[in-house]
Amino acid sequence: MTASDILKLLKKKHHEDVFIPECKNGPTQYTSGMLKFDVWVMKKSWANPLAIGYEIKINRRDFLNDDKWIKYLDYCNEFYFVSPYNLIFPNELPSDVGLYYVSKTGTKLYRKKKAAYRKIEIPGEIFRYILMNRVVITSANYYRVASLKEYWGNWLSDKEIDYRFGQYVSKKIREKVEKEILSVRKENDRLRLQNEKLEDMKETIKRLGLEVSQIDNLYFKQKVLKRLEEVGTGIPDGLINYLDQVIYNLGKVRNIFT
Repeated sequence: MTASDILKLLKKKHHEDVFIPECKNGPTQYTSGMLKFDVWVMKKSWANPLAIGYEIKINRRDFLNDDKWIKYLDYCNEFYFVSPYNLIFPNELPSDVGLYYVSKTGTKLYRKKKAAYRKIEIPGEIFRYILMNRVVITSANYYRVASLKEYWGNWLSDKEIDYRFGQYVSKKIREKVEKEILSVRKENDRLRLQNEKLEDMKETIKRLGLEVSQIDNLYFKQKVLKRLEEVGTGIPDGLINYLDQVIYNLGKVRNIFT
């Protein structure tokens, strides 16, 4: 495992961020007080700015003899050592310094100890170094770099448009949901009233002496129609025939006793 191997893993991890290997805090000719990060990273976020410093160690002696890394803390919100497995131990580091190990397969990084976030103002010289020594300005992209203020102004404007559009969409979705909820409530009320009417009808059918369980039976429907006719005429079904039979029987009794 080499420092170059670890550098590649860090670059892969921060492929969407500002990634500056061998980042200095000033021009090389000013050797007094000059620092050099193995890697300095800046997250691309206006809302949550974050600068991260990395110190790569592949040799135990190099780690033990290094006393300059403490000065790096002024230039980053989080600071990590990165080493092969068990080269550095978490309890050897201050509480606010983190640690990454390279996996035993050498294919990925995993965090052994989380670095504490330190809310500090990043010194401007590191940004000047990056702009003046690490950004290449050519005739093809000069205008783009020169108009950086305009670019970010447009970017913020677009963000404001996106925010307002998001609010508009959220409002429409909320109105749609509220409308659907109201519609469901109305349908539930209608079904409840319908169910109450059906219960009343079932109770009435029972009072007529009919079986509700036969409600889908053709014979049941015929019986209901006959009962309705009885209600309409006031004369129960078969009453006339019954009375005729009674009169006939009374006539026979009279003939017997006369």
